[in-house]
Amino acid sequence: MEDQAVTYPVYSPSSIIGIFSNALKINATVNLIYLRGRYAFGGGKSYGNYYYDLLFSEADNTSIGIRISSLLRSKITNNEIYTLRGFIEKSIKNSSIELRFVVDEIVQQEERSISEEELQRYGLIQKKLETGSKDLETLIRDKMLKDEKIRIANIYGNNAIVQKDFFEGLDVSRKYFDISDYSCNINSSTAIISKLNEISALDYDIVALVRGGGVRPVIKSI
Repeated sequence: MEDQAVTYPVYSPSSIIGIFSNALKINATVNLIYLRGRYAFGGGKSYGNYYYDLLFSEADNTSIGIRISSLLRSKITNNEIYTLRGFIEKSIKNSSIELRFVVDEIVQQEERSISEEELQRYGLIQKKLETGSKDLETLIRDKMLKDEKIRIANIYGNNAIVQKDFFEGLDVSRKYFDISDYSCNINSSTAIISKLNEISALDYDIVALVRGGGVRPVIKSI
C-alpha cells in the first residue's frame, strides 16, 4: 500500500501579513472612538496637509501615533490633555503592523491642573502685591533733599569684575550714596536667596543684583 502524500498549506510572507492585518478589523478600526491623553507635537512639518504626532497616556509613557489635519492641529496646544474623536488605522511595514489614531474632531481640552510650583509663585506674587512697591526715583530724590545718603547693597557674582565700571558710572553723584558690596554665586537661586536673607536684616534702602552686560553694567534692583 502506497503512503498517502501529506498536504499542507504554503504561505508567502505577504499573505501572512495580509491574514493578520485582516484579523485586526475590530470595531475601533471601522467605527469612531474617543481617545484621551497628553498631546505631544512630533515633527514640525506637515505631509500631505497632515501632521504626525503622539498621544501619551496620563498615567505612564505609553503612546500612540496621531495623524491630524493641519486645520485641527492649529487648535492644539503642545503638552495639554485632550479628548479626541477618530478611528484607528493600520500601517503595515514588512512584518510590523503599526497602529495610528486619525483625529476627526477635538472634543475637549482638559483644564490644566495647577502645580505646586505655580501655587508657590502665585503666593509670592500675592505677598508682593500686599507689601507694595517703592518708587525708587521718589525715594532717591527725597533722600537727597533731606541730605541723607541712600544706602545700597550691591550683590555681584563671585568672580565679577564689573565693580569698577559701576563706580565710574556714578561719577560725581557718588557722594549721595553709601554702597556696600556683597558677592555670591548669582547662577544659583539658593545662593541668591541666602544672601538676600542675610542682607534684609541690615535695612538697606535698595538691594541691587549687578552683573556685567558687555558695554555697560546691568543693574537690577530688588
